[in-house]
Amino acid sequence: RLHKSLQSTSSPPFTDIPHKLVIAKRLAQGLNPALPNGVHQRSLDVYREIFSMIGTQGLERDLLVWSSGLLPFFQFAATAVRPTVLELYETYYLPLGHCLRPITKALAIALLPGIEEETGDFHDRVLKLLDEIAAAVDPAFFAQSLFLTLITHPASRTSAMNYLNRRLAPRLVSVQAEEFERLVGRDSGLMARGLAAALQDTDTLVRRAALDFLNTGIPITLLSSPR
Repeated sequence: RLHKSLQSTSSPPFTDIPHKLVIAKRLAQGLNPALPNGVHQRSLDVYREIFSMIGTQGLERDLLVWSSGLLPFFQFAATAVRPTVLELYETYYLPLGHCLRPITKALAIALLPGIEEETGDFHDRVLKLLDEIAAAVDPAFFAQSLFLTLITHPASRTSAMNYLNRRLAPRLVSVQAEEFERLVGRDSGLMARGLAAALQDTDTLVRRAALDFLNTGIPITLLSSPR
């Protein structure tokens, strides 16, 4: 009924959704993993309708309102529903550019499960989306968000290390000390704490991935340079 109500609004359409906090809460409840896929798809259709109505400025203004229910859903979404979720990110989130910074870590945590398996149905698409988000918010800022994820979100460490080994480590191999900050940010200690957390993980694969990063991405010459 809400979807039909939004579609039937007179021209010009809403640029701000009335009672948005209540609507966002109900949409988030509609994405409960225990509900059928049909309910998920209907909820996502309403998200799409709202985002198209409020436009880039409206989504930027209420980014946290609409993202709180949508972002955690991707890892629980069925295969048939995942393309719709990715389409929402690609169509409505990416154009926000630097404005995605407040939710960069949450976006990364939401999408990282999609690259855990290289043979996964959406691996390449999710990897491309993560690359585009990194470019939008600044690669160093995105790397810092991943290091923070290693510290605070153990469930995402495997996929976070996979991404770092695939994208960041090869760029660090030949980097000079003065270029290091441009790739990992000013707080290089955040990288150290993130890798330390990964090295202390109970999962052998996570520890091995962290060692691979140290072996491949951090040259001895860089470690010996004064910081």
